[in-house]
Amino acid sequence: MEILTDLQLSELAQVIKVTQKERLVGPDGSWAEFLQAKHPKFKLVDPNKHDRQTIMQFLEGLLQKPENLSSSEAVSDDDNVDEGANKEDTCSQFLTRYLNWMAWKKEIKSSVTENQLAHSHVSPASSEEIEANKAVWKLVERTRNHPRYAELYNLPSYKKGWTWVRKRASGGASQLRLFALDCEMVETDVDSKSLVGLCLVDEEGTAMYKTLVKPKGKVLNYRTELTGLEEKDLEGVSLTLQKARKAIKKLLSKGAILVGHSLQNDLTALQLDHCDVIDTALLFTYQGLPQSTPSLKDLAKTLLGIDMRKGAEGHHDSFEDAAVTMKLLQHELGNKDSTGVLQPPDFKVPKEDLSKLLVHSIPAGVTEEDFRRVFSSSYASTSVTNADEQGRKKKDTGRSDGIAQGGKSQLVPSFESIEGDLSNKKVVLIFKHAGVANEAFKNLEGPQTFDSLGRATKTVSIGPKKNIKVRKMACHNGQAFGKDKQSPSAPSRKRVAPRSTTAKPSPKSSGPSGPVVGKAPKAEENSVRITDAERQAEEALTKAREAQTALQQIREAARLAETKLLEAQAAALDAQERALKSKKEEEPRDGLNQPVAGKRRRT
Repeated sequence: MEILTDLQLSELAQVIKVTQKERLVGPDGSWAEFLQAKHPKFKLVDPNKHDRQTIMQFLEGLLQKPENLSSSEAVSDDDNVDEGANKEDTCSQFLTRYLNWMAWKKEIKSSVTENQLAHSHVSPASSEEIEANKAVWKLVERTRNHPRYAELYNLPSYKKGWTWVRKRASGGASQLRLFALDCEMVETDVDSKSLVGLCLVDEEGTAMYKTLVKPKGKVLNYRTELTGLEEKDLEGVSLTLQKARKAIKKLLSKGAILVGHSLQNDLTALQLDHCDVIDTALLFTYQGLPQSTPSLKDLAKTLLGIDMRKGAEGHHDSFEDAAVTMKLLQHELGNKDSTGVLQPPDFKVPKEDLSKLLVHSIPAGVTEEDFRRVFSSSYASTSVTNADEQGRKKKDTGRSDGIAQGGKSQLVPSFESIEGDLSNKKVVLIFKHAGVANEAFKNLEGPQTFDSLGRATKTVSIGPKKNIKVRKMACHNGQAFGKDKQSPSAPSRKRVAPRSTTAKPSPKSSGPSGPVVGKAPKAEENSVRITDAERQAEEALTKAREAQTALQQIREAARLAETKLLEAQAAALDAQERALKSKKEEEPRDGLNQPVAGKRRRT
C-alpha cells in the first residue's frame, strides 16, 4: 500500500503499537507471534527496535486480505453508520482507516503560511478581508501551540462510529466562516458523557442549529444541576446522534473554522473530528499556571463583563455557552495585541470541601476496602517537639486527629464516607474535618506533583501494578488557584500597585491633611524592588524557555540519529544476507547437487 511507503520508521512503529492495542491478527498471528515465526532471532517485541522491512512485512500481511476496504470506504459515513454499527471491523478495515486517519492528521498539522492565506480564496478578496482571515488563522495557530493541545486533541477519530470533516476552511470571496459549538451530556449505561443536546451559532451569535438528542442507552444521571434536564424533557425526542452530527457536518463541510470552549469534549460527544479549530480555553492562561484552562464563566466575567447562568437556576445552556464563546473570539480578534496572562480569580474553595480528597484514575476491580486499607496503613510520625502541641490540642478539643504524639507512630484515621461511583473511576473521600484530610494526604506514600491549577496530587500504589491518584481539593490556604510548582516557564509576579499622587493622612499628624513623613519614599523603594524582581523573573523565564527549546532539539536529534542507526543496521543485515546467498550460489556442485569437495592428497 502506497501510504505505508510514505511513513517514516517511527510512524510505522506507532502503527504497530496500535495493532497491539487493538489486538489485530494477520496471517502469521499477532505482532509478537509474527516475530517468533518469521524472525525468531529477534527477542525484542518493541517495534522501535526493528527495521523497516520487518514492520512492513507484518503490516502488508494485515492489508492483503480479500475484505480489505478502499480508502474512500474506510472513512466513516453518516448515511450508513447505523447499518454497520453492530458489525465488527476486520483487521484490514481497521488498519486501512487508521492509515488514512494518520495521513489526514499529518496534512492538517501543516502550518498555514502567509502565502497560503493570500491564495486561500476561490475568488479575489480585499486586503481587509485577507488581513481579517490572517488574524483568525493566528488564533488557530495559538490553539495548536498550547502545551496541552496535543494531549487534549488526540481524539480517537480513527475508530468506527467517528467521522471527520476533511475540507479545510477557505475564505471564498468573503471572510472565513466561523461557527461556535457547545454540547450537553448525560450519563447512560453505555456512555458516561452521552450527547443529549447541542447548539451551533454563527459569527453574529445566531443559532444555526439547536436541538435535543436521544442519548445512547438508558439514562442513569440527567445531571440536572448542570443541564436542567429531567426525564420528562426527553419524552418524544427521537433524533439520533448520527442525524444531529450529519446536520452539523453539512454546515461545516463547506469549509469553516469551528470554535468552542474545551471543544474536545463536544467533539468527543459528537464523535466528530474537525481539521481547524479555535479553543478559547487554550487562548488564555493564568499567571503562574501555564497548563491551566480558565473556565468560560470566569473569562466571560473578566474579559466581557458578562455574568453567565443567571437564569434557570444557574443551569448550563448550550446556546448561551456557544454565543459567549463566539463573543470571546470576537473580543480577541478586536484586540490589536493578544490578551496577556491573566491573574487567576481570587477566591477560596468552600470550607466543607477542604475535608475531602479526590481520588481518580481508579483501576478496575478496586473496592472501598482497598481505599480503607491504603489510608489506614499510612502512618503519621511526629517529633517529640510536636508532642506537646498535639497534647494541648487534645486537651482543648478532646481529640488528637489520629496524629502521632510523643514521638510515637499511630494509624491515620480513615475517611468517613465516599461520594461517587467507583465504576466511573473517580470518587471523593470525606473525612471528619480538614485537619484529618490534610494529615491523611501528607502521610500517603507516593510521588507528589501538582495539577494545572496548582493542587497537590499523589500517585499511590493500591496493589500489584495498580495505582490511584489522590488530589487535594484546594491549594495553599484554601485558595482555588495556586501556582504550578512543576513548570519553570511561568514564575509568579507580584502586582505593582498604581502609584498615588496624593499622600495618605497619618493618624498621628497634626492636621487632617498632613503628609505622612517618610512613607512615600519607602513605597517608592518597594515599587522599584518589585520592578527589579519582575525583570529578573522575566530573564529567568527567557533562559528557561531557551533551555527547554534546546533540550527538545537535542531529543529530536537523538531520535533521528536512532532512526538512522536502525535503518543502517537493517541495510547491513540485508547486505550480509545477500552476500551469503551470492556466495552459496557461486560454490561448484556435483551431479547430486552437493558442494564439490577438494581433492585429497595422495599418501
